[in-house]
Amino acid sequence: MADILRIALLAVCIAALAGCDYKNDPRDNDQPPEPPPLQATTKGGPATEAGAELAAQAQKLPPSGKDDLDGIETGTWRVQPEGNAGSAALVKLTDEKAKGGQRLALECKGGDQGFTSFYCEGAWSLKTRGKANTTVVLYNDTGGALRCSVGYSFTKEWVWYESTPHELKAGWNTVKIDQAASDFKTSSSDWRYNAAFWKPEDCRAVTLIFHTGRRTGRIFVDYVGLAEERKSK
Repeated sequence: MADILRIALLAVCIAALAGCDYKNDPRDNDQPPEPPPLQATTKGGPATEAGAELAAQAQKLPPSGKDDLDGIETGTWRVQPEGNAGSAALVKLTDEKAKGGQRLALECKGGDQGFTSFYCEGAWSLKTRGKANTTVVLYNDTGGALRCSVGYSFTKEWVWYESTPHELKAGWNTVKIDQAASDFKTSSSDWRYNAAFWKPEDCRAVTLIFHTGRRTGRIFVDYVGLAEERKSK
């Protein structure tokens, strides 16, 4: 009788376990749980711990002369997952000379990918005739010379175009990218720098790419301006 009771109890336990759903427990999956989505400091949003430290340093920089202008640097910037890790924070400047301007503070944490990049999504119709520059005013605080390029994503297919790299000295730099030029690289050019923009009227994202290698460092951006077509009224 005791053996029969033990067998019956075991059968009840097995049936109860079979009814449990463990699908939502990542410990029972063969694959590790997905990492949390990338977080970015948005305009007026809370600063991360890294952002708070960046913000303090951003206040101490000498003026750029462009810190009272607002371009797309005041948007929401995120770290590109394909590159090395980084962080971003938008800082409202308190110096009276800055006239209430804002400064985008970026941190490159180094790694194996050779670059750290930050992107901002939007909807822009880029000018490609006459004087049509993307202008970036930034402070290089990585401890030495650095190369920077600008990437553009077009249409819902996110077709990628990238400028030739520009050399940054330590301190303040102004980078100008000619949007009308034929020196961008893209898949249709076999990644050679000989292509002009395709569908510039449908730009979905702009990316700042810093070729840091394994080096860590900080970049402070006072202005990212795009030459846009005038919208018809």
